[in-house]
Amino acid sequence: MHDTLIGALKARRLYLRVRWEVRLRALPPSSALAEPDALVHLMDWTLEQFFQELQTGPRHSARESGQPRCPCGLNPLIAYFVTGEAALMEIMLDPRGRWAHLEPGRCTEEITIAREAIRRVAGREIDAFCAVCQRKEAPKTTLPSSFLRG
Repeated sequence: MHDTLIGALKARRLYLRVRWEVRLRALPPSSALAEPDALVHLMDWTLEQFFQELQTGPRHSARESGQPRCPCGLNPLIAYFVTGEAALMEIMLDPRGRWAHLEPGRCTEEITIAREAIRRVAGREIDAFCAVCQRKEAPKTTLPSSFLRG
């Protein structure tokens, strides 16, 4: 991703965080660990990881390129990252933003880069949480299936 566009995202970091929190609080928590009050404290760290991913690009690991897996669907980080990605897309698709002035192909490319970066961060964190989970099977979740497939 071009440094100017990374700078534009960083400049909107506070707004991104606010939109993310609004979206997260709109979802019913899947467990006590998924309570928004427990998760909002992770947002600044997550955004740092996201911006680092944008600057360094993907590390070519087969596991990181796929979607995170969560057999039980109760991982609190699933909703956390789904809402974070949605807030990111909201900002990048805003017709008043820098991305609106890019050529359509370039805009799509930059959005894809950002989406892949947030999904790499999500994959690592969701997988790490699932590694210590005591529940390997549970009822199906109502969250998007793209975050539950490996």
